[in-house]
Amino acid sequence: MPRKLRILMSTMLQLEWRITNSRSLRRIPDLEGLGSRTDIQAKKVGADWPPESCACDVPAHTYQFAWEPNTRWSKFYAPAPEICEYLNRVVDKHGFRKYMRFNHRVVHAEWKEESSIWRVELQTTNDAGHLTTVIRECDVLVRDVGALNAWKYPEVEGLLNFKGVLMHTAAWDDSVDLTGKSVAVIGNGASAVHCGENVKLHAYGFVDAATPVFRRRDTQEQMERFENDPEYYFEYRRKLEINLASGFEALWRGTAAQDQIRDTTINHMRKAIKDEKMLRALIPDFEVGCRRFTPGDHYLNALQQDNCDMISDHIVRVTETGITDVTGKTRDVDVIICATGFDTSYEPRFPVIGKDGFSLAENWGMDKPTESYMGAMVARFPNFFVFNPPICPVIGSAFPGIASTSHYIVRLLDRLQHDALKSINVKDSAQARFNEWAQHRMKEMAFSGNCKSWYKNTKGKVFIPWPGTISHFVATTEFIRWEDFEYVWEQGNKYASLGNVVTKLGLVPI
Repeated sequence: MPRKLRILMSTMLQLEWRITNSRSLRRIPDLEGLGSRTDIQAKKVGADWPPESCACDVPAHTYQFAWEPNTRWSKFYAPAPEICEYLNRVVDKHGFRKYMRFNHRVVHAEWKEESSIWRVELQTTNDAGHLTTVIRECDVLVRDVGALNAWKYPEVEGLLNFKGVLMHTAAWDDSVDLTGKSVAVIGNGASAVHCGENVKLHAYGFVDAATPVFRRRDTQEQMERFENDPEYYFEYRRKLEINLASGFEALWRGTAAQDQIRDTTINHMRKAIKDEKMLRALIPDFEVGCRRFTPGDHYLNALQQDNCDMISDHIVRVTETGITDVTGKTRDVDVIICATGFDTSYEPRFPVIGKDGFSLAENWGMDKPTESYMGAMVARFPNFFVFNPPICPVIGSAFPGIASTSHYIVRLLDRLQHDALKSINVKDSAQARFNEWAQHRMKEMAFSGNCKSWYKNTKGKVFIPWPGTISHFVATTEFIRWEDFEYVWEQGNKYASLGNVVTKLGLVPI
């Protein structure tokens, strides 16, 4: 008989997981999900979703579940609340909410070798409003926290002593009325691009690095046809995916495609930016693709309005009333908005203890090895699976990579269920060889160029993106290299799953 598995998960990636499971392996009878974040006590789906000013930098028609297409995206690059609404609609349509436990915070997870279970400690608030501890045990633990949710302020002297309003783009305070305020936006990455257009007042834009900015397009007139002609919408999405994938060729350093996309980008920015000083500050001197592509004509337009001053001089300190740059000039402001990104070091938010007491924090974190295997597992952590770990697809839509990882994990669980296994774990040697391959390929990519990027650690090691296309990742994870794993058998004999030599059909000959 198949083994009944208790599976503990976190956050919203279980949506793709559940569809993959229900369509391909209906034999897993007990799939227990935990819908919460690890360091935020989420009270609902998307409770910590970014504000209205934020939008996705991937075309909305590709940023969705393949099995639940949305024909009514309002913009080519959908705003965050609209994506959140879409996810909630999917949850309710497919009845996923009943599997979710909100307002839970994971504080500790530890593998128990003697019983082959994970013991997970969580904190939640009971009906009386008191903080309580909940202990759960599971056969399989799935970590799907992601890398872009632990926002951080920049390390600037005096920032926290600012007496005005201080906020981060990922922790937006909707109660703050920006009308008539003097506002400083610190940063020039994707977050700044998305919020810059919405700060329609006197603004200072403190630019810390150049960013390649691409044309941003909106589509609304086609929505009726998308809704009424599913084949047309499917073909539209297919061609859009092909078009996006074709641009990946330019991410190889020293290629004609890299030269072409750089020329195209610079020519576009030259046409969009009239001020030469601003142009020099914004055009990158590194390979296009070293930092993440940013669609934002609206941002370039906002920077050139009369109510905005772009400042490329480095910030020295923040006073109680404003910002002082390296020239010594201080600009008093009412509000400081930090568009300065996230902690992408993969430093675990809570202890995860694996085999022989090995902590995930010994592998993952700032300037540590920060390695995983096939975007799905980590050595020394039996029955432990991960979504979006180091070396995974982050260029383009996240959904195809999540779907492929789901399919990969489910096939491993099928083996765990049916082959009398207590645990399955990737070998140290396999993980090491895989990461050697990844780093070797990374040298050829624009990711390794001379830029400051969240793809890298402080030593210049590129440890986040998959060194290839999404389709390459999909093809790679279609094949499971079973020799890369360590197995612990329930009865010590790997053939115990053969049972009593009689099938369910009995003695009926085939």
